[in-house]
Amino acid sequence: MLKRKRGSILPITVVLLLFGSYTPAFSQGNLKIGPLELHPFIKASEVFTDNIYQSEEDKESSFITTFTPGLEFRIPTRWHLLRLEYHNDLIFTSKPKQTLPNHAASANLDLNFPGGLLLKAGNQYYQSIYPALSEETGLVERSQNDLSFELGYEVTDHWVVKGGYYNTIHNYQESEIMDRMEHKGGSTFLLRILSRTSLLAEFQGGGIAYKKSTGRNSTFQNGLIGIQGEITPKTNILLKLGFHHRNYDDTELSDFSKFITSFSLLNKLSFYTTLSVTASRDVSESFWKFNNTYHTSNKAGLSINRKFLRKFSALLNSSYGLNIYHEEEEVTVGKTKLRKDMILEMEFSLLYDIQQWLKLSAGYGYRNRSSNFPLLGYSENRVSFTFAVVF
Repeated sequence: MLKRKRGSILPITVVLLLFGSYTPAFSQGNLKIGPLELHPFIKASEVFTDNIYQSEEDKESSFITTFTPGLEFRIPTRWHLLRLEYHNDLIFTSKPKQTLPNHAASANLDLNFPGGLLLKAGNQYYQSIYPALSEETGLVERSQNDLSFELGYEVTDHWVVKGGYYNTIHNYQESEIMDRMEHKGGSTFLLRILSRTSLLAEFQGGGIAYKKSTGRNSTFQNGLIGIQGEITPKTNILLKLGFHHRNYDDTELSDFSKFITSFSLLNKLSFYTTLSVTASRDVSESFWKFNNTYHTSNKAGLSINRKFLRKFSALLNSSYGLNIYHEEEEVTVGKTKLRKDMILEMEFSLLYDIQQWLKLSAGYGYRNRSSNFPLLGYSENRVSFTFAVVF
């Protein structure tokens, strides 16, 4: 049974610090049965956090130990790839004393046909105790299934057409009002204007259907235009601008249209150093209050990866976010305001490739959420050590 749902036992950012930003690269199939490649792996990590509950009122430190055994199967051919993976996180916390298992399984198929036709299909299943949304700070036992289909075709040397369908099912153990299915489908049209640069137009439509809270059911449409490609020999960008329009089944909830955008830049400063810059404005589903069905999420990020001494690399990630809710709520008796959260995150990791099959890393992370609703703010420091054995 899960304890202290109010606070977070293991924020997902801890896992990202440990290995979320560092996934072992299975570059060789050391274990083979005919065309089948087997890649068993195991990861172990130790984390110290000074705020395991992510709460300024109930601040408490804890050690978190995680063991992650897993197995990946691959069947590669000249044009196609089938990939299956399963891993299990065994998590032990010192305060409170608990064992928290997580499970994840995935299947992915990539088909590349002569003539420019591409087909991708994938399914990922998670059984987790991590929150799905940034506004949640409690321990949440839930499962999530992500299904995707993508199709691409190069019509001419200058025109590329892509299509896709995505379906996500959320199920919560103790919060059934959050059980829902999200789905969307759409098309992207690319017009090559330079040898490595294209204009794009993207159209998406979908909906969110709740199992219990049917009054929150909605449909939405996205329309975006943009540009992607190589603007210099060492710099790639992707820029999208557009609108998100939402219609609710419940007439008491207001339909809305919001400007959305995303930007990413990847620059290879040198053979050893890579710089990444991101920025976005999007609409995120919210469960804080019934009438606050969404919040506008604004985020900017900076990442630097530096390799040195042949087997070492250093990674710095930083981001700043501003979440703004659309309906005023009571903050004190007789006083209401729009909730605004400012989220600052910084992570530094040092990685050492001892051998191709053995990796070590150490890291430090900091997260601060400052809110104009005082009880919702907190800060956390984390120190982590981890190793991974990959075959």
